[in-house]
Amino acid sequence: MIEKSVLPNGLTILTESLPHLRSVSVGLFVEAGSQDERPNERGVAHFIEHMLFKGTKKRSAKEIAEIVEASGSQMNAYTTKDYTCYYIKALDEHLELSVDILSEMIRESTFAEEMIEREKQVVLEEIKMYLDSPEDMVHDLFAQSMFSDHPLGQSIIGLEETVSAFDRDLILGYFQRMYVPENMVFVAVGNVEHEAARRLVERNLGELSGSKSQTALELPDINVTKLIQKKDIEQMHLVLGTDTVGRSDNRKYALHLLESIIGGSMSSRLFQTLREDRGLVYSTYSFHNYFYDDLGIIGMYAGFSPGNLEVVVDLTMQELKNIKDTVTEDELKRVKEQSKGALVFALESPSSRMTRLARNEIYYKTHISEEHVLNEINKVTLSDIKELAAWQFNSVHQLAVAVMAPSESDEDKLSVLKSLDWGD
Repeated sequence: MIEKSVLPNGLTILTESLPHLRSVSVGLFVEAGSQDERPNERGVAHFIEHMLFKGTKKRSAKEIAEIVEASGSQMNAYTTKDYTCYYIKALDEHLELSVDILSEMIRESTFAEEMIEREKQVVLEEIKMYLDSPEDMVHDLFAQSMFSDHPLGQSIIGLEETVSAFDRDLILGYFQRMYVPENMVFVAVGNVEHEAARRLVERNLGELSGSKSQTALELPDINVTKLIQKKDIEQMHLVLGTDTVGRSDNRKYALHLLESIIGGSMSSRLFQTLREDRGLVYSTYSFHNYFYDDLGIIGMYAGFSPGNLEVVVDLTMQELKNIKDTVTEDELKRVKEQSKGALVFALESPSSRMTRLARNEIYYKTHISEEHVLNEINKVTLSDIKELAAWQFNSVHQLAVAVMAPSESDEDKLSVLKSLDWGD
C-alpha cells in the first residue's frame, strides 16, 4: 500500500508497506542536481553530496559511519542532473535510526572549512579517475555536443578549476537555495507503517524552513556540434544521437521500445550487427534520458579500433535510417517482454521501488502504477514504432556526435564525422 503526506513546510513523505519484508529502504531525495548550478558552481551538487557525510554538530564522519554499520545497515548517496539521493537500507527495527541519521545530515552538517579543503582533494582525485575512463568521458562530451554551455551539457562531477575554487560561502549558497523542504521527498519502502514514518520525519525535519526558488530552468537551445577529443588511449569511443520526446509525451513508451530494438540487449540490432555479425566492437548499446516534460535525448555508443571507424558509423547510421521500414512484429514482441520483465524484476527490490516512488513524485507529482506502465507498453503497435522512427531519425532532429579518439588518429578519417548527417 502506497501512502503520501505533505508536512506544513512542504516536505513530501511517501511510504510503501511491504509487511512480508524484514527490512526497510529509506531515502531522502532532494530536487537539487547539476542542472541547477551556475557557471562557477559546476560540481557543487555532487560536492555537497560528499560533504553531508563529513560530520554534523553531534557526530563526526567516523561516528556516522560506525553507528550506521553497527546496526547492520548500508548507507550511500548519488547525484544526478536533476536530483540528489541519500539512502539507507536497514533492518525494519532500525527505521528510527535511519530517519534520524539522514535528517541530522541534512539539518546539522557543519561544512567545516578543514573538511571542505580535504574533500576538494578527494573529488579532484575522483575527477582524475573519471578522466582515465574514456567511455564515461564520451557521454559527457555528447551532452556538451547536444546542449553546449547549458547546465545539462556539463559534467555532474564538475571541473578541476571550479572544484578547486569552491569555498564555504559558495557551497552554503547552493545548499541554502536548493535544500529546502519543498524540494525534498522522503521515501520509506518495506516493513513500515506510514503514520509512524510520518511522525519520525516530522519530528526531525518538520521545523526545516526555506522556500523553493520560483526561477524556472531555461530550456536549452538545440544547436548541436560535432565534438572530437583526442587522448592517449587505444580504442575509439563514439556516441551519436539526437533530441527526442520528453517525459510528458505518451510516445515515451514507444521510444523505450524503439531504443531497445536498436541497442537495448544482446539480441538488439546494433549488438548483432556490430559485434556478433562483424566482430567490430566489444561494447555497443543505445540509451535514452528525459530531462524535461518536452525534451529528452536518445543516443548510441560503440567502442572500437580506430581502423573500424568508417564501417561502424556506416552500419549504425544504416540501422537508424532504415528501421522505420524494416522493424518487425517479432522484434516488437520481444522487446515488450524484455521491458515488462525488467520492470517486474525491479519491483522485487525494495530500493528500486523506493527510487521509483521518488522519481514519480519528482517528475509527475503522482504515483504511476506498474499496471499502468505495463498496459501502456502492451498498447504500443508496430505502426507506432514506425511512425516514431520516421519522425525521430531525420533532419528534423539535429545529429550530435561525440568521439574520444586515440592521440595518433588520422585527421582525414575523423573529419568525416564533422559532416555526418541523416542524408535526407
